[in-house]
Amino acid sequence: MFASPLITIALISAWLVLMLWSAIAEYRYYATVAAACPDVWAQLGGGPAPRRKFLIWLNAREQRLLGSIDNPLVWDARRRHRIAARCFLGYLVLVLVLATAYFRWA
Repeated sequence: MFASPLITIALISAWLVLMLWSAIAEYRYYATVAAACPDVWAQLGGGPAPRRKFLIWLNAREQRLLGSIDNPLVWDARRRHRIAARCFLGYLVLVLVLATAYFRWA
């Protein structure tokens, strides 16, 4: 009787934590690029603050430009951003697969 609300709260809480972790990691990545490589940040069209590109899709040229940075701080921030994003997307896929399986056989 109490399992359904508890499961719902747990799923929403996990989603919220992973989403915030991913968003913060992305913001820190762009902030690191803006601070460590201002020339690359200017080529990306960023202003003085990293919020300009925050949560915006990048095109292929901008992806290559970000990949060409050899600063260790930027690489560490990029690695953390990718880990957080993969965890968030993995959680979403897992929940969708489990929900599909549950409703198919329930």
